[in-house]
Amino acid sequence: MAFKRESDDKRDSLPYKLKKLFEVESNEVLCTDPYVPDAEFVSLEEAVQEADIVVLGAPHEMYRHLRISPDKVIVDVWNLWPHGVSFRLPRRLERKDNSCEY
Repeated sequence: MAFKRESDDKRDSLPYKLKKLFEVESNEVLCTDPYVPDAEFVSLEEAVQEADIVVLGAPHEMYRHLRISPDKVIVDVWNLWPHGVSFRLPRRLERKDNSCEY
């Protein structure tokens, strides 16, 4: 949720704008950031466990070795996680012809 890595600066932070967009389309949006104090945030463990989609909003170093279940959709625009994972669809959303359905 911070504007940049290893920072508590949330001024002009794009993750907050994304959160507002997600809230329009989702039943629940869980947010976490070890550097930004916010009473509405949940723990990192809860966010990763409960989320269907994990969006990396700030590339904090502590997230680098985070274990995320393979059935989660992952959005990593920072390319922080191994193998350059930027978007991974769970098998249940993949088509036989390798195209994607949203």
